[in-house]
Amino acid sequence: MSDASLCIFCGAPLKEKARRCSSCSMQVEYLTTHFTPTETPDSPITDCALSKKLIPLNRKRQLFFTLGIIFFIPAFIIATSRELHEYFDSFRLIPSMLLLFAVSSTSFYLSRQYTNKKKTLIGTHLLHAMLAEQFELYHFDPLAYFLVNELNISQLRPGLWNATEGNDLFHASYRGVTFHFSNIRLFDDTQSRYRNSNWRLKGQWLILDLHKEIPAPLMISELEHKGRMGKDAKIETGNPDFDKRFTVLCEHPAVVPQVLTGEFMEFLLHFDCIFAYNQRHIFFKENAVHIGIKSDRYLFSPWSYIRDIPALRERILDEMDDIKKVIDGFLLINALFRTSVEQDFDKEEK
Repeated sequence: MSDASLCIFCGAPLKEKARRCSSCSMQVEYLTTHFTPTETPDSPITDCALSKKLIPLNRKRQLFFTLGIIFFIPAFIIATSRELHEYFDSFRLIPSMLLLFAVSSTSFYLSRQYTNKKKTLIGTHLLHAMLAEQFELYHFDPLAYFLVNELNISQLRPGLWNATEGNDLFHASYRGVTFHFSNIRLFDDTQSRYRNSNWRLKGQWLILDLHKEIPAPLMISELEHKGRMGKDAKIETGNPDFDKRFTVLCEHPAVVPQVLTGEFMEFLLHFDCIFAYNQRHIFFKENAVHIGIKSDRYLFSPWSYIRDIPALRERILDEMDDIKKVIDGFLLINALFRTSVEQDFDKEEK
């Protein structure tokens, strides 16, 4: 049997035309995506040694970023100032402007490369092991993220974004649920990626594999959207607080009570984690649910903690606990997530 017919995460054989691996439940569409997995090092380094490696990388990143700004400002002034072109020879100004733009672009590129080196170092020597401790980890890549074609299904603001970027893509299992996570930013690549107004969503994206296929697509969103469902697809739940915050769309109203139980609506209204005040976009379709969280920041980022790795470790653990809380909340939907193992366990408890 060739490697192409084996699951790249658990190594189990894949049946022909199978939609998911029968062993680890990983969807086949993800198996065809090209990643470069980060392996756990054979000889882990100490927190002090990791900090010493990160500090010079961070200094170089800041240096080249600053140089990029310094060279970009005069280039921008030359490009936009009519007065300069009136008093000076344009044939001399244009080469200078192009040179400044070239140096600025190179500086920004080098700054990004050092950012990636720093992220890879943290992922290899810290985050990989922590994820493996908290979840049943199948795959992790600190520089990978969800692609456009993987998120288009969610119907979040179609036509307003056409590109993605992010980091820390991992596939894992928690409480019997296979899930996929990535820090993500959705934006329009025809506009500047550095303008906040161009960020259609910056935050986190989770895809949970359902234990049962949902009969019809269902959208629950606090964000602007343009769903492709019919005009009569908007549903009122009967909960005034919930209906005020969330838009619910589904072409088959009978599906909604199966998902939006009173317990699950209370969970969405009172999100007890770091995402409590962030807008969410949730889309159920077939055997998966997409959860987009507009937190305007990335998880697992070192920020100013590169000199204090133990503090960084504590913060990352808190963020992993919040991911667990999100999944725990969705497991309240018994109709889609209840497993026979959990049902048998409950019977034994009674």
